Amino acid sequence: MNKSTQMLLATLVLASSCLSANAGKKRRSIYDKGDDGVVPFKVPQRQINYLETVPAEYRKYFKTPKKAIEAWQDDKFGVFMHWDPSCQVTGSVSWARKGPRPHHSSDGKVKSGIPEDVYNSQYKTFNPVKFDADKIVKMVKDAGAKYLTFTTKHHNGFCMFDTPTTDYCIRNTPYKKDICAALAKACHKYGIKLFWYYSEPDWTEPTYRYDFNSKEFKEKYLEKYMYPQLKQLVTKYGKIDGIWFDGLGQKPQTWGAEKMLKILRENNPNLIVNSRFAQGNMRMGDFDGPENALGRFQINRPWETCYRIGGAWGYTKNAKPLSLKDAINLLVRCAGNGGNLLLNTGPAPDGTIQESHIKRYLEIGKWLKKYGESIYATRGGPYKSGPWGCSTRSKNKNIIYIHILANWFGDVSLPQLPAKILKAEVITDPQKKVKYFVKKGKLHLQIKGAGHSAVDNPIDTIIKLTLNKKAMDLPIIQTVGKSLTIGATAKASSSGKNGKNLTDPNAVVASNLTDFDDGVFMKSVWRSDRKDKQPWIELQLEKPSLISQLSIQEGRYGAESTVTEFTISLKYKGKWKKVYKGTKLGGSFALILAKPVKSDAIRINFDRTTKFVTLNTINAY
Repeated sequence: MNKSTQMLLATLVLASSCLSANAGKKRRSIYDKGDDGVVPFKVPQRQINYLETVPAEYRKYFKTPKKAIEAWQDDKFGVFMHWDPSCQVTGSVSWARKGPRPHHSSDGKVKSGIPEDVYNSQYKTFNPVKFDADKIVKMVKDAGAKYLTFTTKHHNGFCMFDTPTTDYCIRNTPYKKDICAALAKACHKYGIKLFWYYSEPDWTEPTYRYDFNSKEFKEKYLEKYMYPQLKQLVTKYGKIDGIWFDGLGQKPQTWGAEKMLKILRENNPNLIVNSRFAQGNMRMGDFDGPENALGRFQINRPWETCYRIGGAWGYTKNAKPLSLKDAINLLVRCAGNGGNLLLNTGPAPDGTIQESHIKRYLEIGKWLKKYGESIYATRGGPYKSGPWGCSTRSKNKNIIYIHILANWFGDVSLPQLPAKILKAEVITDPQKKVKYFVKKGKLHLQIKGAGHSAVDNPIDTIIKLTLNKKAMDLPIIQTVGKSLTIGATAKASSSGKNGKNLTDPNAVVASNLTDFDDGVFMKSVWRSDRKDKQPWIELQLEKPSLISQLSIQEGRYGAESTVTEFTISLKYKGKWKKVYKGTKLGGSFALILAKPVKSDAIRINFDRTTKFVTLNTINAY
């Protein structure tokens, strides 16, 4: 390895995360063996081998300066926007199109969707006369977001900017005006950072169909089509802060990454670029991006979860947004696990954003205006997350923020900090007093009057701890161990169908996770039968254990709960004990018991439901 490659690789030891595995599933292969998200990040050998082939003069373009990345990590929250003419016929951009997908594994296998000729001709009637870039970006700012990521071109190839490289662009719509230019102007006005989403694949561009290794592909697609578009996007619209690639897992060599990154960064060395110009397990770029998932606890390489506030990746008429509680829970857990959140919406055909989505974004903004000190310019830790919640810590100060997200009984027990607490405050309710003391190596935090559903704050109870040393100097502290449901066996009152197949109660059982990990929001599920009016599910543990915390995930994260009344019971030596009775369950339910309970079985009775129950996971700690 030569010196320039060694220097480049040294700069790659930053922070990251990607899709973590849910209970019952293995982690995805993008994580190197032994990468626990905390120890210094080890650059994968595949990346090292590739960089050895890159000419020395191009290597400096593969990484942006650490200062720029840290400033983006400080931002914590951004708005994603998927939009193009397909909003007139579908909610899912590109993937709802029934047509060829060159160089993709599904090419020739697409059997449903919008017919290609219908989908591809939507630009002819696309006229978003109510589009107001100023109003939209003002909403982004008022939402407390610090950056906007906009789809300039998705896989279907339509360009939302006026480009001379193709006629399949905004210029040839009835609207005619350059959407990207308007958004850039508004972002500069309001001080919002701007990222361009750009799909390297292009399913409607004829020159994209050449073999990747052919001279025609390089000369006609890369040199005359893709590179000029990218150069336009980073030079024509003023200051651009990042490019959000979506290369569908192709190799960096496919896109001629060394030349592509030089075009992007030669005039803007601080441009931030995500990892999707290469395969995920190469861990390229400045950050990784879990999609539809919460990234695991990872502070050794930057990451960003992208999720939808409601509906599909695009405009979905009347799509209900995440509840405010679920939206804040997602944002807080991203920050506590060490990452950012990019929350998507899709404008309507007329250019407006659904009022329910606007309302939710603005509610997030109001929350951040009050409690943003616990999110902005923080890093994950020192406590690793658990059902109880998570912690964030000031980057430069002696402050830790304890975010209690679970239903609880006024006492949270965490491992003792290797620091002295000088002051403790409940910033979500300054009138409340927090009592803290250490007993048997545990830090106990108590709030007088707090009970079920964290009555002092129904979304997030935030306790601010001022210490006698810098928060970033503290080591990472584990708060819960392996899930006690690992190895359990499950039975239920009934099993309904998920698609054509009957579901298995054992789908909710944890597998081999070593610690609490929210992970992918939707995997295999158990579903009760539609005719079962009072369903229940029961887990028999491998051995009796003390249970102090539980987490239960119902359905897709953010979906409306079908449960209106439920009871949790624990069994020991043949006797059942009711430990909690609640109403809505949802995708992020967690519980801290008043006192640990010894148990060898867990049972949930769904006393009242609006329809069948769908569960993803049940974990105990």
